[in-house]
Amino acid sequence: MVNTVFCHIKLLLLLLLLCRFATDRSGRCFTLCGVPEYLAPEVVGGTGHDESVDWWALGVLVYHLITGGTPFAQLGDDELRIYRRILRAKFSWPETPAGHDISADARDLVAQLLQRDPRKRLGMVSRIVIWVGGVI
Repeated sequence: MVNTVFCHIKLLLLLLLLCRFATDRSGRCFTLCGVPEYLAPEVVGGTGHDESVDWWALGVLVYHLITGGTPFAQLGDDELRIYRRILRAKFSWPETPAGHDISADARDLVAQLLQRDPRKRLGMVSRIVIWVGGVI
């Protein structure tokens, strides 16, 4: 499990670095790169994106670390089904006993990171984000 998490983190960092080279004059990127479960709605929709997609990916990663699964994929899903769920940006927490152990703060953090509107996404509203007494 720990090796899988580190592989995901390394993959995300590599993808984030690679995507920064393909931007237009406005600073928006139109490339599609990444693991389907981690793509933000604006990437899936092809409307162009900026660094707000990094905050989205962080939200997916935090959800994954807490639950062991990603918020928009279920067992047996194909990429198109995952993309549809991402575009709706609606997710739920597991209905297992472990789901009841997830703190309200953690749920709030993930919900703010997985905000559909990139301008309202945590990290984009202001450049300094304070959460649970720390700075992200």
